[in-house]
Amino acid sequence: GRGALSLERVAINVNDAPIPDNAGTQPVDTPVAPGAPAAYFSSLPIKAALAALHREGLPAEVSQTAGTFVCNHVFYGLMHRLASHPGLRHTRGGFVHVPWLPEQGSPAMALADVVRGLRTVLRAALASPVARRVIVFGMSQIPLTTLQALAALSQHSQVLLAIPNPCQYYWGDIMDGRELLNAQRRRQPLRQDRDLSILPLEDM
Repeated sequence: GRGALSLERVAINVNDAPIPDNAGTQPVDTPVAPGAPAAYFSSLPIKAALAALHREGLPAEVSQTAGTFVCNHVFYGLMHRLASHPGLRHTRGGFVHVPWLPEQGSPAMALADVVRGLRTVLRAALASPVARRVIVFGMSQIPLTTLQALAALSQHSQVLLAIPNPCQYYWGDIMDGRELLNAQRRRQPLRQDRDLSILPLEDM
């Protein structure tokens, strides 16, 4: 974990996973987007946000690398989408790493401080010309702290969420045909002791 809120400066066009992901995939030295630029810089005012976080008494830093695993992949994918889609050219993008919560390990940061920090970053971004639209995509689930930050941002800009799993349950359990539910070994335990194979889709 990280001991401070880390404002990522740059996303690079490479996947080099040190371990397999949850699906068992481990890309090594592959591009995030073939034929795309080598890197994209964050379009958030990271130095202004850093100063604002320090004024709030919160530990914060500018990070020069988001790694070459999932975080960088999501960061680069976002920035490439914003750069290549004509309708998104004036939309800001960036990535902020947050520390673990205390119950997750150490170093850690209290939930209230994480929320306060993300709101501080948003206020710093809004102090300069405001982006008309913010788009979040590629995340199968969003932490509560991020949702709270996006809710605050939505008072000033349009916020669009493109979430692959707009449901309270694991997406594999609602696949058409219920293939995974019929498997002898479940990938996920029953949620709230409910058998999703008999649960109407409108209740999900």
